[in-house]
Amino acid sequence: SPFVLIDVYGLSSVAYGLFFGMAVSGFIVGSFGSRRLLHRGVRSETLLRCGLALLAAAAGAMLFSAATRWGGVAGIMVPYFCYCAAIVFVQPNSVAAGMEPVSHMAGTGASLMGGIQMASGATSGFVVTFFFDRTGTPMGVAMLIAALGAITAYVLIARHHRTERAA
Repeated sequence: SPFVLIDVYGLSSVAYGLFFGMAVSGFIVGSFGSRRLLHRGVRSETLLRCGLALLAAAAGAMLFSAATRWGGVAGIMVPYFCYCAAIVFVQPNSVAAGMEPVSHMAGTGASLMGGIQMASGATSGFVVTFFFDRTGTPMGVAMLIAALGAITAYVLIARHHRTERAA
């Protein structure tokens, strides 16, 4: 995002810092919202599904705004804020669901998930930088690919889990 906001939209480093803080607040808002909904009895799987839908919608909006430059900085930051909030609905709930069947190997499972997350982030950052074309389009594409990949993984794993339970 620094390339896009500073180089493409011309923000100063101070303004970028403020916008970065706004994006981080998406994590905070999402975290409070997820916690409150869980305490009110909303199922973790429901939050995960809603988070995945919001993730894809925010990534699609980001890609559209980046490709067309519609909305200026707000066209980038509003979807980015929503994307960050959605991550908080997806990540903890997917980790909890993923760890449930292998609770006896929690450390190994958590390490594997953390390693995959770090490798995915590093790879995505490299690819987005490699394809940087003085627009935010590569960032939007990467975000949409990540969201669609998460949805695909959820569908495949949930289908496999339902098949195992039925057997």
